[in-house]
Amino acid sequence: MLEAFSSQRSRLTLTELAQATGLNLAAVQRCAHTLLALGYLQRGERKEYSLGGRVLSLGYSCLQGSELRKMAESHLRRFSERIKATVNLSVLDDTEVLVLFRNEVQRFFKFDLRPGSKLPSYCTSMGKVLLASLPEPELRARIARIKLERMTPYTITDPRKLLREVLRVRRQGMAESDKEASLALYSLAVPLLDHRREVVAAVNISLPLVQNGKQASTRLSRLLVEQGRNLSSLLGYDGPYPLIPAQAAAEER
Repeated sequence: MLEAFSSQRSRLTLTELAQATGLNLAAVQRCAHTLLALGYLQRGERKEYSLGGRVLSLGYSCLQGSELRKMAESHLRRFSERIKATVNLSVLDDTEVLVLFRNEVQRFFKFDLRPGSKLPSYCTSMGKVLLASLPEPELRARIARIKLERMTPYTITDPRKLLREVLRVRRQGMAESDKEASLALYSLAVPLLDHRREVVAAVNISLPLVQNGKQASTRLSRLLVEQGRNLSSLLGYDGPYPLIPAQAAAEER
Protein backbone atom coordinates (compact mmCIF):
# COMPACT_ATOMS: atom_id res chain seq x y z
CA MET A 1 0.00 0.00 0.00
CA LEU A 2 2.64 2.52 1.05
CA GLU A 3 4.84 1.72 -1.96
CA ALA A 4 1.97 2.68 -4.28
CA PHE A 5 2.68 6.34 -3.50
CA SER A 6 5.43 8.25 -5.30
CA SER A 7 6.35 11.80 -6.23
CA GLN A 8 4.20 11.39 -9.36
CA ARG A 9 1.34 9.76 -7.43
CA SER A 10 1.27 11.60 -4.11
CA ARG A 11 -2.53 11.45 -3.71
CA LEU A 12 -4.60 8.34 -4.46
CA THR A 13 -8.21 7.33 -4.01
CA LEU A 14 -9.20 3.90 -2.72
CA THR A 15 -9.98 2.83 -6.28
CA GLU A 16 -6.57 4.01 -7.51
CA LEU A 17 -4.89 2.22 -4.59
CA ALA A 18 -6.70 -0.97 -5.53
CA GLN A 19 -5.52 -0.64 -9.13
CA ALA A 20 -1.94 0.13 -8.09
CA THR A 21 -1.65 -2.75 -5.60
CA GLY A 22 -3.78 -5.39 -7.30
CA LEU A 23 -5.80 -5.83 -4.10
CA ASN A 24 -9.58 -5.85 -4.04
CA LEU A 25 -11.37 -2.73 -2.87
CA ALA A 26 -12.50 -4.21 0.44
CA ALA A 27 -8.95 -5.21 1.40
CA VAL A 28 -7.62 -1.79 0.40
CA GLN A 29 -10.29 -0.09 2.49
CA ARG A 30 -9.38 -2.15 5.58
CA CYS A 31 -5.65 -1.50 5.15
CA ALA A 32 -6.21 2.21 4.54
CA HIS A 33 -8.32 2.47 7.71
CA THR A 34 -5.54 0.83 9.77
CA LEU A 35 -2.75 2.92 8.23
CA LEU A 36 -4.82 6.07 8.72
CA ALA A 37 -5.33 5.27 12.41
CA LEU A 38 -1.59 4.64 12.85
CA GLY A 39 -0.61 7.88 11.12
CA TYR A 40 1.05 6.30 8.08
CA LEU A 41 -1.66 7.72 5.81
CA GLN A 42 -3.68 10.92 5.87
CA ARG A 43 -6.92 11.71 4.06
CA GLY A 44 -7.84 14.95 2.31
CA GLU A 45 -11.18 16.65 1.80
CA ARG A 46 -11.75 14.79 -1.48
CA LYS A 47 -11.16 11.45 0.27
CA GLU A 48 -7.78 11.08 -1.41
CA TYR A 49 -5.05 9.46 0.61
CA SER A 50 -1.43 10.59 0.93
CA LEU A 51 1.52 9.52 3.06
CA GLY A 52 1.34 10.68 6.65
CA GLY A 53 4.00 12.12 8.91
CA ARG A 54 4.62 8.76 10.59
CA VAL A 55 6.19 7.47 7.35
CA LEU A 56 8.59 10.42 7.23
CA SER A 57 9.46 9.97 10.88
CA LEU A 58 10.11 6.26 10.38
CA GLY A 59 12.27 6.86 7.31
CA TYR A 60 14.26 9.60 9.00
CA SER A 61 14.85 7.42 12.07
CA CYS A 62 16.14 4.67 9.79
CA LEU A 63 18.56 7.05 8.08
CA GLN A 64 19.70 8.54 11.37
CA GLY A 65 20.29 5.06 12.74
CA SER A 66 22.27 3.87 9.75
CA GLU A 67 25.62 2.57 10.99
CA LEU A 68 27.22 3.50 7.68
CA ARG A 69 25.97 7.06 7.90
CA LYS A 70 27.05 7.43 11.53
CA MET A 71 30.51 6.10 10.71
CA ALA A 72 31.04 8.34 7.68
CA GLU A 73 29.27 11.58 8.60
CA SER A 74 31.96 13.34 10.59
CA HIS A 75 34.69 12.31 8.13
CA LEU A 76 32.71 13.53 5.12
CA ARG A 77 31.69 16.79 6.78
CA ARG A 78 35.31 17.65 7.51
CA PHE A 79 36.31 16.57 4.00
CA SER A 80 33.63 18.82 2.45
CA GLU A 81 34.71 21.80 4.53
CA ARG A 82 38.37 21.20 3.69
CA ILE A 83 37.88 21.09 -0.10
CA LYS A 84 34.99 23.62 -0.06
CA ALA A 85 32.76 21.38 -2.19
CA THR A 86 29.44 19.61 -1.72
CA VAL A 87 29.88 15.99 -0.63
CA ASN A 88 27.25 13.22 -0.71
CA LEU A 89 26.97 9.66 0.56
CA SER A 90 24.38 7.40 -1.08
CA VAL A 91 23.18 3.84 -1.68
CA LEU A 92 21.27 2.27 -4.55
CA ASP A 93 17.50 1.96 -4.13
CA ASP A 94 16.32 -0.10 -7.11
CA THR A 95 16.90 2.30 -10.05
CA GLU A 96 17.48 5.43 -7.98
CA VAL A 97 20.12 6.84 -5.66
CA LEU A 98 19.08 7.32 -2.04
CA VAL A 99 21.01 10.08 -0.28
CA LEU A 100 22.16 9.13 3.24
CA PHE A 101 24.28 12.19 3.96
CA ARG A 102 24.86 15.53 2.25
CA ASN A 103 27.03 18.48 3.21
CA GLU A 104 25.93 21.18 0.78
CA VAL A 105 28.20 24.03 -0.25
CA GLN A 106 26.27 25.03 -3.37
CA ARG A 107 22.84 24.03 -4.65
CA PHE A 108 22.78 22.57 -8.17
CA PHE A 109 19.14 21.46 -8.39
CA LYS A 110 15.94 23.47 -8.13
CA PHE A 111 14.75 21.32 -5.23
CA ASP A 112 16.29 20.67 -1.82
CA LEU A 113 18.45 17.58 -1.41
CA ARG A 114 18.73 16.07 2.05
CA PRO A 115 18.98 12.65 3.70
CA GLY A 116 16.15 10.59 2.24
CA SER A 117 16.11 12.41 -1.11
CA LYS A 118 16.39 10.36 -4.29
CA LEU A 119 18.18 11.07 -7.57
CA PRO A 120 18.28 9.22 -10.89
CA SER A 121 21.06 6.65 -11.04
CA TYR A 122 21.76 6.84 -14.76
CA CYS A 123 22.90 10.48 -14.94
CA THR A 124 24.68 10.89 -11.59
CA SER A 125 28.23 9.88 -10.75
CA MET A 126 27.13 8.05 -7.59
CA GLY A 127 24.47 6.19 -9.52
CA LYS A 128 26.96 4.99 -12.11
CA VAL A 129 29.30 3.65 -9.41
CA LEU A 130 26.46 1.82 -7.68
CA LEU A 131 25.10 0.38 -10.93
CA ALA A 132 28.62 -0.78 -11.85
CA SER A 133 28.75 -2.86 -8.66
CA LEU A 134 25.78 -5.04 -9.75
CA PRO A 135 26.20 -8.51 -11.27
CA GLU A 136 25.72 -8.52 -15.04
CA PRO A 137 22.16 -9.98 -15.16
CA GLU A 138 20.96 -7.57 -12.47
CA LEU A 139 22.70 -4.62 -14.13
CA ARG A 140 20.97 -5.29 -17.44
CA ALA A 141 17.62 -5.80 -15.69
CA ARG A 142 17.91 -2.51 -13.83
CA ILE A 143 18.91 -0.56 -16.93
CA ALA A 144 15.92 -2.06 -18.75
CA ARG A 145 13.61 -0.71 -16.02
CA ILE A 146 15.06 2.80 -15.92
CA LYS A 147 13.07 5.51 -17.66
CA LEU A 148 15.92 7.37 -19.33
CA GLU A 149 14.66 10.93 -19.36
CA ARG A 150 16.78 13.67 -20.92
CA MET A 151 17.71 15.91 -17.99
CA THR A 152 20.10 17.99 -20.14
CA PRO A 153 21.42 17.75 -23.72
CA TYR A 154 24.31 15.68 -22.29
CA THR A 155 22.21 13.00 -20.57
CA ILE A 156 22.67 9.42 -21.81
CA THR A 157 19.25 8.16 -22.91
CA ASP A 158 20.27 5.10 -24.96
CA PRO A 159 20.31 1.91 -22.80
CA ARG A 160 23.22 0.45 -24.79
CA LYS A 161 25.31 3.58 -24.32
CA LEU A 162 24.46 3.60 -20.63
CA LEU A 163 25.61 -0.01 -20.30
CA ARG A 164 28.92 0.84 -22.00
CA GLU A 165 29.36 3.84 -19.71
CA VAL A 166 28.68 1.77 -16.58
CA LEU A 167 31.15 -0.91 -17.72
CA ARG A 168 33.78 1.78 -18.27
CA VAL A 169 33.14 3.04 -14.75
CA ARG A 170 33.55 -0.51 -13.44
CA ARG A 171 36.96 -0.82 -15.14
CA GLN A 172 38.36 2.47 -13.86
CA GLY A 173 36.83 2.32 -10.38
CA MET A 174 35.31 5.79 -10.33
CA ALA A 175 32.68 7.78 -12.23
CA GLU A 176 31.98 11.28 -13.44
CA SER A 177 28.85 13.15 -14.45
CA ASP A 178 29.63 16.09 -16.71
CA LYS A 179 26.48 18.25 -17.12
CA GLU A 180 24.37 15.07 -17.36
CA ALA A 181 22.11 15.76 -14.37
CA SER A 182 22.36 19.56 -14.36
CA LEU A 183 24.06 21.99 -16.73
CA ALA A 184 25.64 23.66 -13.70
CA LEU A 185 27.14 20.48 -12.28
CA TYR A 186 30.24 18.35 -12.64
CA SER A 187 30.63 15.51 -10.14
CA LEU A 188 33.01 12.67 -9.32
CA ALA A 189 32.20 9.53 -7.33
CA VAL A 190 34.06 6.60 -5.82
CA PRO A 191 32.80 3.41 -4.12
CA LEU A 192 32.95 2.44 -0.47
CA LEU A 193 33.87 -1.22 0.01
CA ASP A 194 33.57 -3.38 3.10
CA HIS A 195 35.45 -6.40 4.47
CA ARG A 196 33.59 -8.66 2.00
CA ARG A 197 35.03 -6.64 -0.91
CA GLU A 198 31.51 -5.49 -1.78
CA VAL A 199 30.41 -1.98 -2.72
CA VAL A 200 28.11 -0.76 0.06
CA ALA A 201 27.78 2.91 -0.91
CA ALA A 202 29.14 5.71 -3.07
CA VAL A 203 30.69 9.05 -2.14
CA ASN A 204 30.85 12.00 -4.50
CA ILE A 205 31.95 15.61 -4.74
CA SER A 206 29.87 18.11 -6.71
CA LEU A 207 31.56 21.03 -8.40
CA PRO A 208 30.06 24.10 -10.11
CA LEU A 209 31.06 24.42 -13.76
CA VAL A 210 31.25 28.20 -13.40
CA GLN A 211 34.31 27.58 -11.24
CA ASN A 212 35.87 25.26 -13.83
CA GLY A 213 34.74 22.14 -11.99
CA LYS A 214 36.11 19.71 -14.56
CA GLN A 215 39.49 21.44 -14.69
CA ALA A 216 39.74 21.16 -10.90
CA SER A 217 38.91 17.46 -11.00
CA THR A 218 42.49 16.18 -11.25
CA ARG A 219 43.47 17.45 -7.81
CA LEU A 220 40.08 16.74 -6.25
CA SER A 221 39.84 13.24 -7.70
CA ARG A 222 43.08 12.38 -5.90
CA LEU A 223 41.64 13.72 -2.63
CA LEU A 224 38.34 11.90 -3.20
CA VAL A 225 40.13 8.61 -3.83
CA GLU A 226 42.11 9.12 -0.64
CA GLN A 227 38.90 9.78 1.30
CA GLY A 228 37.16 6.75 -0.22
CA ARG A 229 40.13 4.53 0.59
CA ASN A 230 40.19 5.71 4.21
CA LEU A 231 36.45 5.13 4.71
CA SER A 232 36.66 1.71 3.04
CA SER A 233 39.51 0.85 5.39
CA LEU A 234 37.28 1.71 8.35
CA LEU A 235 34.74 -0.74 6.92
CA GLY A 236 37.38 -3.48 6.89
CA TYR A 237 38.48 -3.33 3.25
CA ASP A 238 42.23 -3.68 2.67
CA GLY A 239 42.59 -4.30 -1.09
CA PRO A 240 43.51 -2.10 -4.07
CA TYR A 241 41.56 1.13 -4.47
CA PRO A 242 39.60 2.54 -6.24
CA LEU A 243 38.00 -0.74 -7.23
CA ILE A 244 34.55 -1.90 -8.29
CA PRO A 245 34.65 -5.72 -8.17
CA ALA A 246 33.36 -7.23 -11.42
CA GLN A 247 30.66 -9.70 -10.44
CA ALA A 248 30.42 -11.00 -13.99
CA ALA A 249 31.99 -9.10 -16.85
CA ALA A 250 29.40 -8.02 -19.38
CA GLU A 251 30.25 -7.72 -23.03
CA GLU A 252 30.14 -4.24 -24.47
CA ARG A 253 27.59 -3.87 -27.19
